[in-house]
This record gives sequence, C-alpha cells and structure tokens, in this order.
Amino acid sequence: MYINQNELALALSHFHSALKLKPDFTEVAYIIVLIYEQQKQSDKALEFLLNFEKENKASAFIHKHVLRLLREFQKYELGIQYLKERKAKNPSDIDTLLQLSEFYFYLKQFKSALRQLQVVQHINPNLEEVNYKLGLLYREMKDYPNAILYFEKIKFDSIYYADSILQRTFYYYQVDKKIQKAIEVLETALENRKDLVSLYPSLASIYIENKESKKAVALLENAAEKFPKDVSILYDLGAVYEKDGQIKQSLLTMRKVLELNPDHPEALNFISYSLAARKENLDEAHQYAQKALKLKPQSGHIADTLGWVYFQQGKFKEAKQFLEKASQLEPKEPIIFFHLGEAYRKLGDSEKALQLYEQALQLNPTQDERPQIQEKIQTLRKRIPAKK
Repeated sequence: MYINQNELALALSHFHSALKLKPDFTEVAYIIVLIYEQQKQSDKALEFLLNFEKENKASAFIHKHVLRLLREFQKYELGIQYLKERKAKNPSDIDTLLQLSEFYFYLKQFKSALRQLQVVQHINPNLEEVNYKLGLLYREMKDYPNAILYFEKIKFDSIYYADSILQRTFYYYQVDKKIQKAIEVLETALENRKDLVSLYPSLASIYIENKESKKAVALLENAAEKFPKDVSILYDLGAVYEKDGQIKQSLLTMRKVLELNPDHPEALNFISYSLAARKENLDEAHQYAQKALKLKPQSGHIADTLGWVYFQQGKFKEAKQFLEKASQLEPKEPIIFFHLGEAYRKLGDSEKALQLYEQALQLNPTQDERPQIQEKIQTLRKRIPAKK
C-alpha cells in the first residue's frame, strides 16, 4: 500500500519492523532492497544486504543480489573481501572461486585470478567455463599461446564456443596477422555450427578485407536464407552488396531491414547516405536521415548524412550546421571534414574550405577518399594567393 502511494520512507520503516519480528524474512529483505534502489540509494541497499546475510543463514537469492550490486557499483575490493569470507567457510566451493577470480580479473590482479581458476581446475578439470575464463585471462596477460590453447579446448556444443572462436579469430587476424588462419578458424566453426549467427558477419568482414567480396556476398546470402528475419544478417548483407558494387541489391536489402525494424537507425542512415551520394530521391533521403538522427542524436555519422543530404539539395547553410555538429562528434573522421569543407566552399569561404580539406587529408582517408580530397586541395591552392 505504501509503495503504491509512493510513501517509500514509511514503507521502509514498516518492512524493517517486519524484519525485527522475523529476521530471516528473505522476501521482505528483497523488497527493502527494491525500495532503496527506487530511491537511488543502491549503496544503502548493498550495505543492508551484506548485514542481512551476516546475521542470517546464507541465501543463494540474497548472495546473487549482493554480487549484482557489487558489480554494478564496481565495488571490486569489497567484493573480494566478501568472497574471501565465503571461501573461508567452504574452500572448495566452485562458484565462490569463480566469482573471486572474476573480481580479481576486474582489478587486473591476474595472478590472483589465475590461482582461483587453477584451484577450480584441480577440483573439476572438465569445466568448460574454466577453460574459457583461463583463455580470457591469458589473453589479458598477453600470453597468447596459452590463451589459444584454452580457447581451443572449448567444444563446439558449448555455450562458450562462439566467443572462443571470435577470440581465436581476433588473435590470428589482429595480433598474429595471419588472415588465412583466421578465415580457416571461422569456416571450420561454421561447418560445425551453422546456427551461430554471430560468426557470419565476422567471416564476411575478413573476406572483404582480403578482397574476397564475392565470398562475403555468398556467405551472407546463405545466412539470410537460414535466418530470414535476422536483422543483423540482413544489414551486413546490404553493406556487403554495396562494397561489391551491387547498389540496387544493397538498397533493396536495407529496405527489408526496415520492414522488420522501421526504427533501425543504421539502415535508415545507410539508405539516406546512399541516395544522397547518387543525388537520388533526396526528399526520401532527407526523411530517413532526420528519423535516424532523432533515434541516435549523438551519432556523428548520421549528422554527417543529414548534412550531406542538405548539401545535395543545395541548402548549404543547413548543411554546414549539421556537418559542424558531425565534426564535433567524430573529430577523427576524414570524410566528415571533407564534406564540411565542401559546404564552406559553396558558401564562398575558400580559405576555410582549404583548411578543412587539409585537415581531412591529415586524418588518413581511405584510398577511395584520398584522390578527391587531394584534387580539391590542389584546385583551391591555385585560386587562393599564398600568404606572405
């Protein structure tokens, strides 16, 4: 009754009174925690739970919420102290050892984390969770051979299998620079588990980087047949179609994404930018970009798209406004500074335009972007007298 009337302080008083009558009343303890959290007093909730657990018989339910609050508020040192007390009562409790390892991991005390996992291994050498966590731990310690060794132990029917594959792929692709090995790992994994949706975009991305766009298209087309309502697969397929030069198919696929999720900001942005780049259906492009920016107002890339649509519509002041915003949100994105330079050029400020083109060039543009930026710089340098 008091909660419904939002009289939380009075409700707390009554629930605390109820606990005095029945100190181990777990359900009441949980309601008190909820009230504290509703009052934005999660520190009090945590303090209350710790005291409640000390004074009463250990409860898995209460323990779960203590850990949740410790993680949420990053009270890792307190968490270690709390878990050490539990470990002292039962040194071979696997859950406590795993949780203690986790909190040491958060504090980057990797050797201590490792010791807990090794104890668990000794108790039960067949736990896949331990192999997975050892892989993560050795990765953080930059001991990649051991990390790979433990990730390779994860069986293909494990809940940790997909991420262990992605971890191995990351190592071979980003660290060891062995692209073919990364491809081999992902291809083999998908032969074992065709249902792992998260692996398809990763393999497609590496195919693209390896200049194998046709393979990327075939892979994602196959995935889209298997998972016709998976928005992430369709979105990646649309993006890969564009990289393969299949613009019409790219747009059709992105529209399928919007059929499944009309509020997909990335798909809205993709269609808008693609239309603007070709000066097609600019009114539709404007509508989509505006909707996307409303959904993700802090996206520099979407602000850039809306600015570029305005530019293509000949509305250069409006273009400048949104491109300025985009450059502030994405200060290391060369194409945004190029677009902003174009807006200043159209507004008659050639010196500012040249400055922005040069800034774009310094930000390491792609091979496709670099020539047009260099051309604009050369053209304006010929027109603007050199300063003495």
